[in-house]
Amino acid sequence: ILAACVPTYVLSGDVDSVQEELIYEVEKRCMKSMNGIRVADKMLSLVVDTQTFRLATRVIKYWAQQRLIYSNAIGYMGGVSWAVMVGRVCQLYPNYSAKQIVERFFYVYARWQWTATRDYGNSVAVTLCPIEDAASKVPPEIAAEQGLRKFKEWNPNKYTSDRHHVMPVITPIFPTHNTTYNVQESNKRVIVREIKRGREIMELMSMNKSSGATKGNEVTWADLCAPFPFFQVYRQFLLLEISAETEKAFLKFKGLVESRVRVLVKNLETCCGNKVLPQPHPVMFQRGSLGPDAIPGEAPSFLGAFVLGITFDNIATDDLSAAAQVSKEMKSACDGFAEHITQAALSDEWDAFRGQFNLTIQHRYLTDLPAYIRPKPTPPSTRHHSVGSKPTVTKVAGSNPSAVNVAETTKRKRGEGVEAESLPAKEARVQEAA
Repeated sequence: ILAACVPTYVLSGDVDSVQEELIYEVEKRCMKSMNGIRVADKMLSLVVDTQTFRLATRVIKYWAQQRLIYSNAIGYMGGVSWAVMVGRVCQLYPNYSAKQIVERFFYVYARWQWTATRDYGNSVAVTLCPIEDAASKVPPEIAAEQGLRKFKEWNPNKYTSDRHHVMPVITPIFPTHNTTYNVQESNKRVIVREIKRGREIMELMSMNKSSGATKGNEVTWADLCAPFPFFQVYRQFLLLEISAETEKAFLKFKGLVESRVRVLVKNLETCCGNKVLPQPHPVMFQRGSLGPDAIPGEAPSFLGAFVLGITFDNIATDDLSAAAQVSKEMKSACDGFAEHITQAALSDEWDAFRGQFNLTIQHRYLTDLPAYIRPKPTPPSTRHHSVGSKPTVTKVAGSNPSAVNVAETTKRKRGEGVEAESLPAKEARVQEAA
């Protein structure tokens, strides 16, 4: 539900639309609420066929959800981002059907150059209309009274920080904002991988007719939107396990951790470079108060976890010193994240929940996952050597939010974990077609 205080007694005209003039008369928080409606209205006005746009957007959003890259909070793209990207394809191909728009979506963005640039004239940002400068857009009397900070637009020519956004997708209203502000390099790698996979499937589907593929062997739309096999691709994980005594404390702490998962991803990028490749799962795994891991005789508690799949790159499997260094770097990244959460939970709004929540960060193997996370058994596959023999466990206790206790789990046998398993047959065939 969006709410905004508007300085008028009567709303005339179409109440489903919000005129731009109103943003100059409301507080910044109300302007943000109004922008949701403004963005939706503006997008519909910038595409030729709104029905085609709506249908193609539904398909892309469903695909993104199935492939686990739909979540603005975790660091992927949210609904507005995907809609703007579809809208841009609709502008490029105004006479195409929804099916053709979806096909072109993957072709366009598989080749999109996301690399940051200093020159906005050569910008790689996805936009539906020109970006308007606040200095020339805001009426002089409003600028004199309120200043321009409230109307700060996304503009890499003016603001250095905007040049560091890795996948800019810009809202089509004034003031413009980057809808993918939370995307990190690791998330970008995952999104680009999935878009390229989509392009490969489009190519295989176009080959079905020309090659005379038999029914049951052809690549279909179902393959495009097949659920991403998270627990087959990854065999090692970082678990951000949250527990709380009450539902209210659990939901509040869950919201805090969810909004900061991208900080851990950034820490891993900073501390480990390109040696650790994380992929956060966008959905929290939650155990009911009386779930399979509940301990008999103890009071029910609320428990859930955010999971990051991790693989290792640029490390020889027999290089023990490199493996030890990576473990040390991962520990440093987790410690930094634990401290970040600790500081965030020190504000006065958390006083009522003090002592009611806990966060534990653990490096786990697939076979060690808790029952409420553990996937259904799958056929065994060829196992490879894993990196790191001493996974770290970092705890943040709600009862003493300033304390961070770090411990190491029992030493594992080398070779127990694997970096990745083979995908299902059709998934593998798509990968081989690249």
